[in-house]
Amino acid sequence: LNPGKHHIVVTVEPADTGTPGKTASRSKSLSWLGSHKPVPGDVTISLDGEVRKTAHFDNVAVQTSETLDIGQDLGSAVSADYTAPAAFSGTVEKLVVSDNS
Repeated sequence: LNPGKHHIVVTVEPADTGTPGKTASRSKSLSWLGSHKPVPGDVTISLDGEVRKTAHFDNVAVQTSETLDIGQDLGSAVSADYTAPAAFSGTVEKLVVSDNS
């Protein structure tokens, strides 16, 4: 990545167990989010508006109270060395997101 701020979006889409290859409706997705039960689904990572990778997982589980935070966690401090909501004051030299392929 080039230095500077970037917009990373991780989208989790549960599969509709009734129809192979189709995703769940919005109401079913919201119901699934509330259940916290692992289900099959697809995860897509976008960087600055461009889809970079989509992968299928047999068991996807999410928590609506947790997010992917790099450099500053809006819910808690990035480490015990900081008091929330202080941002990390160093430099992120490298960030690796891998699907091990």
